[in-house]
Amino acid sequence: MTISDASPSTPMSAVDDPVEASSSSGASATGPVRSAYAPFVQSYSAYTATVQDASRIAWRVTIASGLILLTLLVGGPIVRTWYVGWAIELRSATMRSIDSVVFVQRQGVGDWVVAQTNEDLDEGDVIRTAVNARAFMQFFDGSTALIFPGSTFRIIRSQQGRFQPDRYSLILEVVKGRARIGVAPAEDPLQAFVQLRAPSTQVHVTEGSYSIDASGDQSQVTTRRGVATGYSNGAVASALTGQRLVATSNRPPIGGLPSRRDLVINPVFADRDGDAPADWAERDISEQDPPGEVTYHPTAGTITLARRGQGHGETMIAQNIDVDLWDFERVDVEASVRVLSHSLSGGGWQGTEYPLILRVIYRDITGTVHTWYRGFYRHNDDNFPVRDAELLPSSDWVRFETSLLGIAPRPWRIIRVELVASGWDYASVVNAFHIWAD
Repeated sequence: MTISDASPSTPMSAVDDPVEASSSSGASATGPVRSAYAPFVQSYSAYTATVQDASRIAWRVTIASGLILLTLLVGGPIVRTWYVGWAIELRSATMRSIDSVVFVQRQGVGDWVVAQTNEDLDEGDVIRTAVNARAFMQFFDGSTALIFPGSTFRIIRSQQGRFQPDRYSLILEVVKGRARIGVAPAEDPLQAFVQLRAPSTQVHVTEGSYSIDASGDQSQVTTRRGVATGYSNGAVASALTGQRLVATSNRPPIGGLPSRRDLVINPVFADRDGDAPADWAERDISEQDPPGEVTYHPTAGTITLARRGQGHGETMIAQNIDVDLWDFERVDVEASVRVLSHSLSGGGWQGTEYPLILRVIYRDITGTVHTWYRGFYRHNDDNFPVRDAELLPSSDWVRFETSLLGIAPRPWRIIRVELVASGWDYASVVNAFHIWAD
């Protein structure tokens, strides 16, 4: 084709642009064909090589970021609230010894060392009092503990909320012996947890005063004021003010008992084996035959101490008690007695021989052994000396009662009790011998 044949109306740009020319020449009836997508930035990852893959990654990142933001907005306050509510700090207790030496074992391990004045104790520490020593402890919440002689005491838990001081936990254990616990009032009783433990029970206590006694396989908690709830062997028992609960190994606890208890075992001379009263031991030290005899009357529940002979005789029935009296506010001796007959007048030549004697052997605060007794007699025809004895008007039953804590020196531990008949010929009867402690 020549130049003259070219159309003057055709622009040169259309001829000169090869892409446009190629596109125009390749047109079909269905329309023009568009070129493939070319990314602006070259991708070196297989996950973003295509538009679909890149969009998928973008959506994932966006959703994950939203979830993280939502977690921070919602979970942050929740975590903060949880931390503020449950963050705790360990609290120490202050201890000082009374009367004598107190030993400390740190964290319940290692050697026992002598406690210093105003010693600080922490969780796990154990103290042990000597036989004539006491210890006084004060805890962070104002609660107190008075540990009596011959006792072992442990601080199991002593914790308080870091940001909520009204939330705290105090768990104390009397491993052996006796203690008086004073529980301070709590600002929020629902947030405070105070528990007393003994070898056979766990006792939850409220504000008030409690006495806990752990000896052998039996533990007793007396509520002087407050409420004590004991848990052991899958059972629950409670003791309100003026009541006592008893927990024994392998037995359900017993609650609601009177706080007043008898220190004498088998005080009414119950018969176990058809012969001697259970838990009592008989003895006779007559200088000449015949010896005295102890006769048990199972129907009446009484015992008779009798002898017919010459020379000094002494017939008795005794029981070892070995009970600490530190925490008792009242200790009374009570018995029902009768004197049937006796040949020796009054208390004998020395004023110590009576047809019936109630005798208590005890230790004072220094550990010295003393004997308290009260004699009973029917006549003193020969005008012999009489000391610490009562003249009975007849052979009828007489009820005798006296306070042990009022005598001097004051008893701190009862060792043994004895029911004695002494003299030449004598016949006396005893029905129910008690030592009531409260």
